[in-house]
Amino acid sequence: MPYELGKVETIIKPDDGGVISADIKVLATVSLHRGPTIIAEVDPRIAGEIEEDDHVIVDLPLIPSPNESRPQPRIVKIIKDEKLVNRVKAEIEKEPETMVPPVIPGQPATPPPEDMFG
Repeated sequence: MPYELGKVETIIKPDDGGVISADIKVLATVSLHRGPTIIAEVDPRIAGEIEEDDHVIVDLPLIPSPNESRPQPRIVKIIKDEKLVNRVKAEIEKEPETMVPPVIPGQPATPPPEDMFG
């Protein structure tokens, strides 16, 4: 289960004006620190706390669980402390990206970095 740091751009709640929803899930568009902008489900335990421009940790499962037909990204943490956000960003930037980025449902595949294979 890889986790990615991201920043919330828009929150989509089922009872928002202009939204007709078949479920009660809260979704958010998230700009990933090292990747594309995605739509992720907000874990119900933190759905009432999330705000636009929050920094979040997104769980990007690579393998579907037995109950899901495809992996779904999920926001599992909200980071309100800017110092912690900067520390996490610095740690991420120190690490070379050694794995092929995951394919996120509904998003185009991201090719591996050019220097990955030599």
